[in-house]
Amino acid sequence: MGVAAFLPKPVDRIGLLNAVTDAAGRYRELERDRAARSGLINRFRALEDGLTSAMREMAAMAELPPSYSPAAGNGRTDPAPSVDQAWQALHCRRLLEEARVLDRLFSRLSIEQVGWRVLLAMFEADLGTGEASATNIALASGASASAGLRRIAEFEERGLIMRREDPADGRRFMLGLTETGRSLCRDAIQTLIAAWTA
Repeated sequence: MGVAAFLPKPVDRIGLLNAVTDAAGRYRELERDRAARSGLINRFRALEDGLTSAMREMAAMAELPPSYSPAAGNGRTDPAPSVDQAWQALHCRRLLEEARVLDRLFSRLSIEQVGWRVLLAMFEADLGTGEASATNIALASGASASAGLRRIAEFEERGLIMRREDPADGRRFMLGLTETGRSLCRDAIQTLIAAWTA
């Protein structure tokens, strides 16, 4: 039996031809859609593989040890860390390196963190009005007044800071960087910029 046996009688040949043509066109559309979906699926799989590879490379750049799952018991490593984990690991690595750069700089200059902040506040004042009160410098550096004043006294002894009485208020004095202090601040900042942009 042919297809014609299942068609209502009498068979409208033109209608049948149009129906077959429509069905063939619809089939071609469905095949194009299926091919497009298949192509998209393949592209997404390739993208997923690329992202996994990139995450593994990011983890390697951050020198993360491969994670091992003893629960699996098969000696395999877990999948690559997520993008967020790898990104955070890279930030941690960068912050650690910046801390090391600062430690080396502080050691070379014989200063510590509070002293560095006092020098930065002094350099900022130097770029503006040229001087500031000891209280303002201590506050700007984020140090307590006593800690800031101790660092100021140390830097004055080292010839990095000079003081003069405030003509407007004899009870306070104004601070400014000496040429040695200015040069030290400039060199230190350039060292840090070069290290952080390398």
